[in-house]
Amino acid sequence: MHLILLFFLVFLIALFSTFLWLQLAKKFLWIDRPNQRSSHVVPTPKSGGAGFVLGFTFFTLVLYVWQLITLNELLLCSVGLLMALTGFIDDILNLSLGIRIGVQLFVSCAMVALLPILPTIPLFGNLEVSSVWIVVFVVIAMVWLVNLYNFMDGIDALAASEAIFFTLALAWFALPAISASISLLALGLAVALSGFIFFNLPPARIFMGDLGSNYLGYVLGVLGLLGIIKGIVIRIGKDSVKAIL
Repeated sequence: MHLILLFFLVFLIALFSTFLWLQLAKKFLWIDRPNQRSSHVVPTPKSGGAGFVLGFTFFTLVLYVWQLITLNELLLCSVGLLMALTGFIDDILNLSLGIRIGVQLFVSCAMVALLPILPTIPLFGNLEVSSVWIVVFVVIAMVWLVNLYNFMDGIDALAASEAIFFTLALAWFALPAISASISLLALGLAVALSGFIFFNLPPARIFMGDLGSNYLGYVLGVLGLLGIIKGIVIRIGKDSVKAIL
């Protein structure tokens, strides 16, 4: 019962925070004006991802207080707030590419340092990958994922809907693997995104901006890596291959 109330509260926080941010964006002209690389044609308020960032951050803090996630899992999610802060500054001031990538690399390296163990990457046969190359691969993959979600943000509801699908699927598959913390985190993020997507459905009234898309890509990467470490994602992949064959 307490969890149901928590999910409802997270949804309300994300919903009303996004609404309030929309008013602020209009007032201070935090507007995403389309250019030749944009996927939208109408100037649209941005940085609305602040709504689900606040909602999910509140959710993770409560889960930690209730001892439903570990301190390590809380820190892994919280490091993403640096992505959000840098993303907001970039939304307003248009930071240089070097600064953006530098922050993304720093946060990705901090994430690797916080991982309980390095994820194992299964290859064909008995091939083994050294830990150094795994770190390099994980860091590059995280930077790629962050920028992928940044790219998708300009298309109405695309980034949010894909993230909701992924998190709901992960929450479902995590439970049989006895990974309640990952399931809760994934479901909490889906609920927070549901509060935001109401304003992002076509025609979008607000976009995530770099603030939201960078944070979202990071957290999804963290959940995916934790899923790999606990064997959830690999098990899903193997089951899918068996089903196809």
